[in-house]
Formats: sequence, C-alpha cells, structure tokens
Amino acid sequence: AVVSTQSTGANFALNAHMQGQSSLPPNISQEELCGGTSIDMLRRAALTLIHLAKSSDNKKLFLTHQHRVLNLAMSRFTHPRIGAMIANLLFHMETDWSSS
Repeated sequence: AVVSTQSTGANFALNAHMQGQSSLPPNISQEELCGGTSIDMLRRAALTLIHLAKSSDNKKLFLTHQHRVLNLAMSRFTHPRIGAMIANLLFHMETDWSSS
C-alpha cells in the first residue's frame, strides 16, 4: 500500500510537471504531490541543508549543486515555506562564503 501511494504521488508530480499544475485533480494534497513526503519532513531536510552549508568543508559540494538548489527553491511544486527556507540557504551561502 505504501509503494502504491508513493507511486501515485510520483505520477501526479510527473503529470503536473509535463502538463502543468492545472491538470491535477482538484483534491490532491501537497503531500501526495511530494510523493508521500510531509511538509514537516521537507522542513527538516531543508534545516539539515542549512546546517550542512554552515560548514566551510561543504562549500565545494554546495557550489557544485547550487543551480539544483535554486531550481528546488523556485519550483512551483515546492511548498512556499520550504522554498523560502531554501532561498534563505542560498542567500546565506552567498553572503557567508563571499566574505571568506
């Protein structure tokens, strides 16, 4: 049942990406769109990224994937609260690392 729910959520997300969000059923939740991942889980993942970015040892890794992080922050499928956290991460990466 879990695999079925995750696969359904992934199908919704793929369909929305290919045809636009208006093609989704009106009753789909953000959690279903995220493949069964709750907003709280995404918030914790974003906080983890923020804390990892504070270490200068991870600078090269974050800079390598900076465009992907930006795409995630700007995605219309990212919850606004999570997108804001990720955008804040990018801002702090730029300001903290440019001074070092």
